[in-house]
Amino acid sequence: MKNMFVTIIFLTMLVLIFLIKTNKEFYIDFDAYFNETQQINRNYDERKNFCNQLKKLNTPSQKTLNYRAFYDKIKNKKKNKIDELEETINKMLIKKNKNILKNKNNFNKMAHINASKQLEAINLAKNNILNKGNVTINLQD
Repeated sequence: MKNMFVTIIFLTMLVLIFLIKTNKEFYIDFDAYFNETQQINRNYDERKNFCNQLKKLNTPSQKTLNYRAFYDKIKNKKKNKIDELEETINKMLIKKNKNILKNKNNFNKMAHINASKQLEAINLAKNNILNKGNVTINLQD
């Protein structure tokens, strides 16, 4: 174990001596990298400012303004038409749903009335069967 440790130290010293003799740099120059990135950022900012100034100098012509106004009017008309159509569709859907609900309620009402009449007939038949031997007299003025 001790011999192994000594050999590792000896080998590392040999490698270090070799590197020093070859005079190679084996580190990253962070200052140069930082300065380079700062320069790139400055160049980007300068280009961005230059383009913004060009945009300010490039005023649109009257023809361009007329086209913009014309297309804005067309877009607004189309948007208004779409809104009107959506409103009409919504009204139609509401009307359709109300009609479906009304028909369903009418069906349920008629089913209830028919069921009530059938129940009355069943009760009358039941009473007739129970009272088949009895005589009933209605005394009314």
